[in-house]
Amino acid sequence: MLVKKMLNGIMMKEITIKELADQYDVSTRTIQSKIKKLGYEWDSKESIYRYVGEESEPLDVDFSTLISKNSKMPA
Repeated sequence: MLVKKMLNGIMMKEITIKELADQYDVSTRTIQSKIKKLGYEWDSKESIYRYVGEESEPLDVDFSTLISKNSKMPA
């Protein structure tokens, strides 16, 4: 899933961080930290992610490539 599609889904309440975590088999904290590392921060007043990074916005990055297959949650 591309970053722009994922962030749009979260902001439109079509998908939750929990659902993403389940989909990628990681914790919700992992999903949130990956989004933060991309240069986004959550604006809780407006319920949107704002891009605050230095580089150009990474909208066309496939989010699944950022999730390491070794960082699975303990069963």
